[in-house]
Amino acid sequence: MKVKRYTAATMQEAIDQVRHDLGPNAVILHSRKVGRGGVLSLLGKPMIEVTAAIETEAASPRAPQAVRRAEPGEGDVEPRADHRLAAYLGSSQPDPAPRMPSRRHEVAGPGSVVETIRRELVAHDVDELLAEALVRSAVEDLHTAENAGLITEYIEKRIERFLRVTGPITLEPGTPRIIALVGPTGVGKTTTAAKLAAYFSAVERENIAIIAADIFRVAGIEQMRAYAKILKIPIDVVLTPTDMKSTIASHGDKDLVIIDSGGSSPYDWMHVLELTSFLKEAGGAQIHLVLSAATRCKENLAVLERFASMDIHSLLFTKLDETRDYGSLLTLAIKSKRPISYLTAGQDIPDDIEAASPTKLARMILRTEPQQKEPQSAPAAAHG
Repeated sequence: MKVKRYTAATMQEAIDQVRHDLGPNAVILHSRKVGRGGVLSLLGKPMIEVTAAIETEAASPRAPQAVRRAEPGEGDVEPRADHRLAAYLGSSQPDPAPRMPSRRHEVAGPGSVVETIRRELVAHDVDELLAEALVRSAVEDLHTAENAGLITEYIEKRIERFLRVTGPITLEPGTPRIIALVGPTGVGKTTTAAKLAAYFSAVERENIAIIAADIFRVAGIEQMRAYAKILKIPIDVVLTPTDMKSTIASHGDKDLVIIDSGGSSPYDWMHVLELTSFLKEAGGAQIHLVLSAATRCKENLAVLERFASMDIHSLLFTKLDETRDYGSLLTLAIKSKRPISYLTAGQDIPDDIEAASPTKLARMILRTEPQQKEPQSAPAAAHG
């Protein structure tokens, strides 16, 4: 770990020095007021002294986010967590609902800075245990319970480290990439499949095919047929696992095959088992579990539990425009131990979709990201 000390006239100037010297991943360990030296001590306000640190491995160059791929286990945040959060992270298996403490010990009294921050985190739908663990960790590391700006910045950086992302879908010449979108009804799987298909076919000029595996929802298949017709993309409807295997084999010349699966109740075991048998014949499909950001965390945790038997590659969150509380995304990412692939907000095809970014997600959770809807960046492909 690299530790350095900086002195400046204001806290913001000190933070700017830290960011310029150590980079955006640096963590402020301590801050205090110090007197000016010489005659300046009689003329001006005290200076701000900041001690900051950065892990040496975090300072090494990394591949650009747009072309990175998640490595096996990258979604597991436990190796990067410190001991203060181990109790929470150690229980990060899919549960029907977060376990709540029988008795909560507040980090400070009602109305204090840190208690206000903790309450705001909970109000933003961050799990209560996790919110308290984050605040306690910040207070102990920063040695302050009063500097709201420093504490918030510390928590933002900590959340960034917890949130793993996959980067955009990668395509390899000569080898079809097969992805499947699974999840409950009403979360926008068909629209998301159309957004990805439109982008990769119209913008990236890739050879795309769509497979609809939804024998229960005729309207959904007709909707996808309409999208496929507009995009001039072939679409196949499969009714059995055998159909899936033969259809996948027929698309060996494609760059990307997108499987739009039927939704189900998170409490319908049989449908999930049936879908699992379909996807086993899909030739190692990359499975994205689609969840609505506007759904209650408890319900999404039930979905995680129901789909735990599948080899879920990543989480994909939709309907970010239908809520302003994104704390549950952090809980779901930690509980599932899976990275996040894409975020969608709105119905525009293919515009309202983007590859997930830890920085943006952390700012959304803390509401330091602008709330108004902005044009989304395209989910640029990365070729391996």
